[in-house]
Amino acid sequence: MSRIVLVVLALVLAACQSTPAAPVTPQPPLKVAVSPSLTWLEGDLAACAASEGIAVQRADDDPASPGVIALQLGAPQNGRFAAVLGQEKVVVIVHPDNPQPELTRDDALAIFSGRQKSWPDGTEILVWGLPETSDAHTAMLTAGFSFAGAGLAASPQAMLHAVASDPAAIGYLPARWADVSVRALEIIAMPVEAPILAVSAQEPQGGARALLVCLQEKIGR
Repeated sequence: MSRIVLVVLALVLAACQSTPAAPVTPQPPLKVAVSPSLTWLEGDLAACAASEGIAVQRADDDPASPGVIALQLGAPQNGRFAAVLGQEKVVVIVHPDNPQPELTRDDALAIFSGRQKSWPDGTEILVWGLPETSDAHTAMLTAGFSFAGAGLAASPQAMLHAVASDPAAIGYLPARWADVSVRALEIIAMPVEAPILAVSAQEPQGGARALLVCLQEKIGR
């Protein structure tokens, strides 16, 4: 009888012992490049990474590298996967003290191309442009704008500062960059809009895909 009890106890103890957990292989961080036009997305990117349990490594200096997801405005390069996360307007901005309420399409084109050099009151117009590599600049070109004689603002932040500092200045920015230091100037019948894209060499899967879905939801709110 005692032997039977001992055998039963041995079986019970064996059943209670936990199975050793399989070793967890740490996942490499997801490399993400964020265009200067979209740095307003950084908070949402961090929130989505936290909610999905994904480590994100910024790769802003090498957005076209294999394994990098590039968040940018406009069209992707040929042969690369692109998911549309939302839409962003590119707006023409002036100093808040500029009395001009709006511009016609022709006037806007003439100002940025350097053919119209003065405001209606005779003040010389100071035109600012973003670098040719800027996706916001590309969106303006795609909409039909051309540029000549414009000062160079190296970044959206520099553009914001340049226009906010001079009542005679005019420039352009992604709409979410504009704040109370400048005023968006309506261009009649000439809206400029570009898709917000997640571009990569291959279609993202797993956690990367979940991160993009989260970003898409946040941008759409």
